[in-house]
Amino acid sequence: MQTAVRFGMLLAIAALGAAALNMGVACGQNITGYDTVDEPLLFLMREPAVHRELHLTEEQEDQLVKLNDQYDPTLLAARMWEPEKATKLNREVRAAILAAIEMFLTKEQVQRIDQIGRRAQGIRFVLNPGVRDALELTEEQAGKCRATVQEAAQKISELRQQVQQGDVERTTAEKLATEIRQTEQRQIFELLSETQAKELAMLVGPPFDVSQLGMVSFRAPDIASGGTWINSKPLTIKALKGKVVAVHFWTFGCSNCIQNYPWYRDWQTTLGKKGLVIVGVHTPETEGERDETSLRETIKREKFQFPVVVDDQRKIWDTWGNGMWPSVYLIDKQGRLRFWWYGELNWNGAGGQEIMAERIEQLLAEAA
Repeated sequence: MQTAVRFGMLLAIAALGAAALNMGVACGQNITGYDTVDEPLLFLMREPAVHRELHLTEEQEDQLVKLNDQYDPTLLAARMWEPEKATKLNREVRAAILAAIEMFLTKEQVQRIDQIGRRAQGIRFVLNPGVRDALELTEEQAGKCRATVQEAAQKISELRQQVQQGDVERTTAEKLATEIRQTEQRQIFELLSETQAKELAMLVGPPFDVSQLGMVSFRAPDIASGGTWINSKPLTIKALKGKVVAVHFWTFGCSNCIQNYPWYRDWQTTLGKKGLVIVGVHTPETEGERDETSLRETIKREKFQFPVVVDDQRKIWDTWGNGMWPSVYLIDKQGRLRFWWYGELNWNGAGGQEIMAERIEQLLAEAA
């Protein structure tokens, strides 16, 4: 099975990036875990590396950006929906996007996106219905492949938990995740015939470095649908265009949010001088956190000088599809959502305050 072994090594390189990205689930700064995404097309359409790989014309690039902008609000708002409802929507959006791109991309470009999507998913893509049919997997082969994929997924899940609990260092976990993925691929390739291995090679096409992925952007939702504004007149994303903006969701009774306060003050002092605008979205979790007097006292006591909008009705929360206190989102000078962080910035020593500060510096250095 020389072809299968040779191609197995090729795919191992592709999955390595996916495994490493997926370990960032607790503190992802962009799209992570393509090897767990059922509809990668929705995100690959927004990946700069994919755009470069497709050699898009200026007209194609413009049409693709407009198409993405059309669906950005829907996809962002649906992030925290119930899985069944979100899956149904994602499939509907995927079908609509696929129909649209076939009107202005070539057949070869659409095919290449599919190939990259399979590479990004890792070897588990052999269980996708269309791929399984193309490979003509027997019931026995499919069953053994499924068991192998499930075993690897369980091991990766356990690793994530160990990282989140501080039992395993992130770098060690990523190395172990890579070994798990490589073992998973080797075991699956051993189940394939020479003909099936050749067909699989055609389905993923030429090599593509999936470690380039994880750089999508979305048109940032607005922040004007809330209530009272403190420390500022009402602001909009449109009015802030040309500025780098850090939007953070918080509530004053949340202990995890309180742990982030020092970093907000630091950004306010150091990065605010360079042009960063911080906007706090105060979305209460409890009835007591709806007390605006207590909110104002907290803002004054903690020396927050940045604008804070009161989101008592969760209008901004729902528009952004946010699902956790605290969460921080970074918007570039073009008004596009580029990076985010869920939870405490320095949870278990993750160093998110430094990582996000570096991201802010990166966005500040970009042209307006």
